[in-house]
Amino acid sequence: MLELKSDRRSAYFDWLDTLRISLDLNDPSWLLDATRAYLERKEPKQDWTAVFEDLRAVRPSSRLEEGWQRDGARLFLAPPLYNESLLVQYLVSRSHEHGGRTLEGRLTLIELIRRMRKGGYLTAHNISATDQFEIFEKLLDEIAGSGQLKLYYIVDRREFLDKVKSVYASYA
Repeated sequence: MLELKSDRRSAYFDWLDTLRISLDLNDPSWLLDATRAYLERKEPKQDWTAVFEDLRAVRPSSRLEEGWQRDGARLFLAPPLYNESLLVQYLVSRSHEHGGRTLEGRLTLIELIRRMRKGGYLTAHNISATDQFEIFEKLLDEIAGSGQLKLYYIVDRREFLDKVKSVYASYA
């Protein structure tokens, strides 16, 4: 078992990078896959594979204060959850050739912030900065968290030990 110390933002960006590598950004269904990955991270005990089975669209819901609801082939997310999923999609797609793609279409940073401000996300999370980059930093702190954390990795070295034993056996 390995123990590593990290900060929450680094761990979050490692997760985003892993997600970006695993998605095919040329396939339009990546937006649903990115949303599912975010929801799996947010609520790990939920069976998201069943929820996303035969799903065609993810939409914001004005009826929901929090959480989500599936209706037929559509998944409705509460506005804060929907905005966070847009932010994840934006972050994943920024390094792609068509950067900033979300379920709401291609968004610039200013448009994304405007959408979050209009939807009340910034007010609900006490983000009152006026500079777009300051707001972006605070959004990242909100979604990724701040502070230190310990990461534990379980490393299976049985195969390695078998190889070492065979090498030592050949010399003996």
